[in-house]
Amino acid sequence: NPAITGQNDPRRTLLRLQKTSLGGSLRLAGAEFMLEHLYGTGQSFTVDTDFVTRTATTGADGTLTFDNLLYGYYRLTELNPPDGYVQLNDPIFLTIAENGTVMVEPHIYAQAGTTAFSIMVANQPRRPMPASSGGGVHRFYALGGGLVLLAACGYILPRLKKKGGYETDA
Repeated sequence: NPAITGQNDPRRTLLRLQKTSLGGSLRLAGAEFMLEHLYGTGQSFTVDTDFVTRTATTGADGTLTFDNLLYGYYRLTELNPPDGYVQLNDPIFLTIAENGTVMVEPHIYAQAGTTAFSIMVANQPRRPMPASSGGGVHRFYALGGGLVLLAACGYILPRLKKKGGYETDA
């Protein structure tokens, strides 16, 4: 009788991400994310080199999906923000449990979604730079230079007058 051996393959799942504006009123397309599987938790972890790091970009509806994932601990990093929005500085750490629960470590812009296997990530809009009026900093340089010249004249001329270094019409 031949022996039959089997290998139990762990169940796989997916993670659905929804990218929104800060208030959640707009869904944002064009945000690129990288997902890495980690060993360990918190500040003590290593990247799982057997896991192929995944990247994906949110579509027109502001969502993306990473599929065929093992349950476990992950780091989600925003590589490129949507146009007109500020990039997230800190990665998002999350755990995908076997029951479909996504647990997100405290993060100002991310939270677990309302349905299984989902996460919501918000972005702050980029503030436009204030408009400058034509002259820019050059006006300040000219004003500063004029004040320095005036101060130098106020310092040097009285000293020359005391020494008799120049004549005045008096």
